[in-house]
Amino acid sequence: SSQSVAPNDAAEFVRFCVAFRIHCYFELSLLPDTPSNGKPAVVFVLGGPGAGKGTQCARISETFGYLHLSAGDLLREERSRPGSEYGELIQNYIKEGQLVPVEITVKLIKQAMEKHGWAQGKFLIDGFPRSFDNMDGWSRVMGDAVDVQFALFFDCSEAVMEARILERGKTSGRADDNAEAIRKRLRTFKEESMPVVEHLKSKGLLRQVQCEKAVEEVWKDVRALFGPSVVFVLGGPGAGKGTLCSQIVQACGYQHLSAGDLLREERKRPGSQMGELIENHIKEGKLVPANITVELILQAMREKGWGGGKYLIDGFPRSFDNLAAWEAMAGDQVLVKFVLYLDVCEQVMEARLLERGKTSGRADDNIESIRKRFLTFHQESRPVVDKFQAEGRVIRMDAEKHRDDVWRDVQALFGPSVVFVLGGPGSGKGTQCAKIAESFGYVHLSAGDLLREERAREGSEYGDLINSYIKEGKLVPVEITIKLIQQAMVKFGWEGGRYLIDGFPRSFDNLAGWESVIGNSVRVKFVLFFDASEDTMQARIIERGKTSGRSDDNLESIKKRFATFQQESMPVVERYRLQGLVRRIDAEQAPEKVWKDVQRNFGPQVIFVLGGPGAGKGTQCARIAANFGFQHLSAGDLLREERKRPGSELGELIESHIKEGKLVPVSVVVRLLQKAMEQRGWEDGKYLIDGFPRSTENMQGWNELIGPKVDVKFCLFFDCSEAVMEARLLERGKTSGRSDDNIESIKKRFATYKQESLPVVEKFSSEGAMRRINAEQSLDEVWNCVQEVMRNEQDGHLLNQAIVLIKPSSFNKDTQRFVQSFFATHKASP
Repeated sequence: SSQSVAPNDAAEFVRFCVAFRIHCYFELSLLPDTPSNGKPAVVFVLGGPGAGKGTQCARISETFGYLHLSAGDLLREERSRPGSEYGELIQNYIKEGQLVPVEITVKLIKQAMEKHGWAQGKFLIDGFPRSFDNMDGWSRVMGDAVDVQFALFFDCSEAVMEARILERGKTSGRADDNAEAIRKRLRTFKEESMPVVEHLKSKGLLRQVQCEKAVEEVWKDVRALFGPSVVFVLGGPGAGKGTLCSQIVQACGYQHLSAGDLLREERKRPGSQMGELIENHIKEGKLVPANITVELILQAMREKGWGGGKYLIDGFPRSFDNLAAWEAMAGDQVLVKFVLYLDVCEQVMEARLLERGKTSGRADDNIESIRKRFLTFHQESRPVVDKFQAEGRVIRMDAEKHRDDVWRDVQALFGPSVVFVLGGPGSGKGTQCAKIAESFGYVHLSAGDLLREERAREGSEYGDLINSYIKEGKLVPVEITIKLIQQAMVKFGWEGGRYLIDGFPRSFDNLAGWESVIGNSVRVKFVLFFDASEDTMQARIIERGKTSGRSDDNLESIKKRFATFQQESMPVVERYRLQGLVRRIDAEQAPEKVWKDVQRNFGPQVIFVLGGPGAGKGTQCARIAANFGFQHLSAGDLLREERKRPGSELGELIESHIKEGKLVPVSVVVRLLQKAMEQRGWEDGKYLIDGFPRSTENMQGWNELIGPKVDVKFCLFFDCSEAVMEARLLERGKTSGRSDDNIESIKKRFATYKQESLPVVEKFSSEGAMRRINAEQSLDEVWNCVQEVMRNEQDGHLLNQAIVLIKPSSFNKDTQRFVQSFFATHKASP
């Protein structure tokens, strides 16, 4: 069983385990993680209306064994309970329009906790404390009788909360789910609850979760607070796992667990029952059972710190047996953030191990043993890596490079990610940054604002220095600006933090400072460049100047700012463009159209894969997924899986349509595709969508429902004649057992494909978004063509640069500006 054991049954359970020894021993790791002082553990759950507290509380309860208590629900239940101690009193307060005294609320919470098990109980208290009055009442009634572990705050913008509640109001039937009531509730939350949040933060008790992301992404962040988070570090013998783990531990606050070391230590530990068992297995030449290894890992994490602990687990899971034991015993209580795979060829690993063998004294650092270990790794561990890769959870690292270069790449994985936002004055960066922060959960940092705030802040570390530079008419050193950016990122969350840095880097000096101070520990995802002509920007700034009161919104200042931007900032844009990191936005459009273009850059990348039945799409998709980091989604597979999933409303809808001989609505297919992408990772996700869109109706549904949020790179079309596809399908039919692999069904499928899918292919072709593959060649020849297309797309930015520079017909005002920037970047003359 993978169920946890109730604390009152623990003693009996331990006696049972002693009787059956190792067969049951491991379930002890699933005992609730409770304080040992006999006090109940409490987590306050705070957030505005519509922040998603209820959804996440239900999952915390299910996964971590906390009991969910809502102050509001307890008051309502007490009012309606016959013979209630406080019901009449509560009713009287409500009738008179008065607030129920906080002491009553806290006593009801206490009663509920006692009823469900006071000592060592674990409780989520949702929507409390809402005010300082609530906090005072809690202190008076509870005192120090409970262990408040922390307050979980779901951080969400008012615009998102309002939109969610209005959507909920369409079906909830709640009287307060209307725009007027919502705004009152949001105002009350801001005035009464936010000061409590700030107070808890100042006491170091607040754990903040950004909840404007997809539900699954929010859940990942929540899980990491209640249980440990783990990075599996895998790679062949000699890949350098141990060295790298030591560096990550030192720099990033992780703890390193080696499965091999834990087994060796347990074996030596006097009086250890598990140690005896390990010893017996080794003596008999048997493999140590995987559940023993997992139990030792879980035990080590509990000893070193469970909730919020961060661990690197080195050399595990080595096999599917290891992985099955992990999934059965750790379940959802441990968040596997990703798998770090150190990719090194055998020749390099062999050379490293033989070199190490000269001094290591290890018996297995000889050529015969090394080759056996390689074989085991390829047979047992590589399939595990491939499974994680198919799920989009592997980060591959080229570990053949010099160790300093490898470390630079790895370091960026454990720090924040950044989007630089650049564009001339008046290009509309600020407006769009505010929308991005609100819609995608990024924190917006402006270098200028940070400098101004630091100058004005009492007791500031850099304030006097900044003021002295400004008084003397000197530029503030870029190192100070970067230190302020770094401090802000640490404040809002370093690891996993996502930041928009607006108006930086403005020059090569800025860029050099960034790279020397924190460049190696931060991942620059891309540069969002708002491209607008000087005429447009000038018109906007002059219009703004009528009301802004800014002294530099005049024609003379504007011209100077444009000149500075062209000379200093455009070469920075060009440098990043050469690295393939620039996402250009046409900022000449109206703000709504600009926003549509911006949104696509914060959603997943998609390649549609189309081709007739028997064209070989599935085979090639598997290869692309393995080699180019894309995840493969099949619309047909998703429909089949949803249909089988117990209790699925969508599944029932699909089933009813199929029974009635109707096509499944395109909205259902698109919802399943969106859900699959959200579960596997929305932003930064890369997906191959196979067999969709099959018709213009499919394409229309996609565009209406999620088109603006997704970056469709192109359509990969496997072009194959009917004669070749027919021959392949008939050959497959001899062994496939598929009822539709017969000549009559094949002809019908070809007719449908020709009528419905080919027009979609032609539409992509007319838009320049189709990449045609001759699919009549051998598998390997087709694969060579596919690789060529994928690599050309990856390196397309370089090709585009060359075309602009060598085609005179392409020369215009914009390209002239681009060419000037190009030469400035490379310090060359045109």
